[in-house]
Amino acid sequence: MMKIAIFTGTISLQKENTDVRRLYITERLKYFSLSDIELEIITPQVNGYILPQFKNIKYNMYKSKNKKHLRLISAIVYSSSKLVKLDCKLMHCYTHQAAIIAWSINYFRKQKYFIIFEPMGLAYEESKLDKKLSLKVKILRPFVKFEEKFIFRKSDSIVVYTNILKNYVSQKFDVTAEKIHVIPHGVNSNTPNLTDKLEKSSILNKLNIPEMNKIVLYAGSLSELHGISLLIEAINCLNKKRQDVSFLILGKGVLENKLKYWIKESKLTNAHLLGFIPSEKMGLYLSLADILLIPHAKCMQTELDQPTKLFEYLASGKPIVSFNLKAISEVVGDNAILVEPDNPQAFADGILTLLDNESLCKNLGEKGKVIVKDYSWEISAKKQYNLYKHLYKDYIKN
Repeated sequence: MMKIAIFTGTISLQKENTDVRRLYITERLKYFSLSDIELEIITPQVNGYILPQFKNIKYNMYKSKNKKHLRLISAIVYSSSKLVKLDCKLMHCYTHQAAIIAWSINYFRKQKYFIIFEPMGLAYEESKLDKKLSLKVKILRPFVKFEEKFIFRKSDSIVVYTNILKNYVSQKFDVTAEKIHVIPHGVNSNTPNLTDKLEKSSILNKLNIPEMNKIVLYAGSLSELHGISLLIEAINCLNKKRQDVSFLILGKGVLENKLKYWIKESKLTNAHLLGFIPSEKMGLYLSLADILLIPHAKCMQTELDQPTKLFEYLASGKPIVSFNLKAISEVVGDNAILVEPDNPQAFADGILTLLDNESLCKNLGEKGKVIVKDYSWEISAKKQYNLYKHLYKDYIKN
């Protein structure tokens, strides 16, 4: 049986953790229970051990401090002894910090493990998104750039989510393309699309949404990267032309207070901020909507990587309006309304294109359900499994 370790770094796998990166890991794990792999998960300790339980998978937890600035320090301090004693051939690392820690420990181990690096984002590019750089960030940015380049080159294998990102990593960090493997995000194809009419009616009544109104929905983080400021401007543009549209905004983030303030000051009755919605309820809310939105701001990060919500949106069978970003276009082609990036007026016009065109909405929604058949967590897990087998054979040869 293949012995493989997964090191999550600072990412907790506790069920209550709303970090979307937890979803990437746990959804794939579900499909390894019947495989010939013995998985050991090195992950932060959680109260009550409320962790997903799977056959052939065991947890090796280390102490963790919940405070933001102490998570990384505790990961370094408390995971090191676990990594030193680990009996495995392959080490799958999520995040840059996890890869650096694993590489540092591996340097001193007699029996080395292969390092599989899965970067959940590009650290240096993400640091550039902060328009008001703190002194700390300014000081650390050159180190982040060096660290990222180092770990991309030192890893034995790299997992990315798109072909565009594969090409970027290969060229940017001078990494041979054969070492980079594309394993896309997915969607849970086994989750039924919830259509509880009574619960739907209850939600709409609670929000005082008129029955005649069209419902336009955004689900995701509330940040500049995710285009919340652009979404606000687009709603303002659309409200000047239509009064029969209700906006549902699902999620939490750094711009949550700004969004609340804008809704209150503008005295908007058609914009509803609903906060975080558990994944098991997401199907219900998506089924409420007529149109789904991806207003992400254009930057290197959003051009290279698709949001997980894209696949959830496609699976719902509802039409999508998005800015025309390369990673999104790679999946949907012309089967969504894609408009000029960072242009709120164009985004509002894209929504208007769909509002009174039921035929187009239905057509795009149906095509979305066809597209998403190629993107499931099961398919993603199978690709990960095949990568493990391939690398395990290479390890044995060496």
